Amino acid sequence: MGQQTLKAMSLVGLGLAGTSVGVLNFFHVAETYTPAGTLIIVSAVLGYLVFERRAIMSIIPSAASSDLYEVHRTRDGLYRAIISAMKNPKADEDKVILHVAIHGTGRRRTDDRRNDTLKEFDETMTACIRSTGSNGWKVRAVFGVASVERLDLIVNRLRTLEDAQRYEVKAFVMTSEVDPLSPLVVGQSFTTIAEDDKRNYRAAGGVVLRGRAAAAMYSDYFDGVWNKSEFFIRPASGLDEARAAELRALLPAT
Repeated sequence: MGQQTLKAMSLVGLGLAGTSVGVLNFFHVAETYTPAGTLIIVSAVLGYLVFERRAIMSIIPSAASSDLYEVHRTRDGLYRAIISAMKNPKADEDKVILHVAIHGTGRRRTDDRRNDTLKEFDETMTACIRSTGSNGWKVRAVFGVASVERLDLIVNRLRTLEDAQRYEVKAFVMTSEVDPLSPLVVGQSFTTIAEDDKRNYRAAGGVVLRGRAAAAMYSDYFDGVWNKSEFFIRPASGLDEARAAELRALLPAT
């Protein structure tokens, strides 16, 4: 028997008990039966309150587990949220970072490293990539590449990370002119969806999703993009210069 049925029965009993006491009082026999009627009413009220409380308590866990979101319309706000997630990982989650980096695919962009927030982001991400041991991060990234200039920036950075043991990178040729959205997952409950910044190879802002459902969905999305990306330019063993050269041959020079 469901909780809704039991609640309805409690309300019906409450109504019948109240009606009975009223009828008895009308015929002047309430002195004999009022105590029993009152007891029935109190019991019905208590029964209803018990079932109502159980229903409310059953809602709380599902509400608490719902994913939350926040919109960051500025670049600094988004990057600071990511920095915080990387610096403060949850103890009950795997230390994994998944990044589909398909922003910054336009031509002739500058790589702005003067901004303090971007500098801290780069330093924090590098620390995660270089972390070792059982408590270290595993970082996997997929880059959408539209030009040799962009590929050279990626390859030059990978050359500075030869000591990283749990860092893997794939790449594919970007051909679409549609502005992309780039998801990044940190752990199992932090996700960002970033929009492209047309000034440089960065994100302009985006949405932060906090919760396991969104992280699981975008982790699956990452796996799909990873499996379809042809060029495995950085396995855990280090930069594969040959695969990077094969990718470079397919890209426009500017």
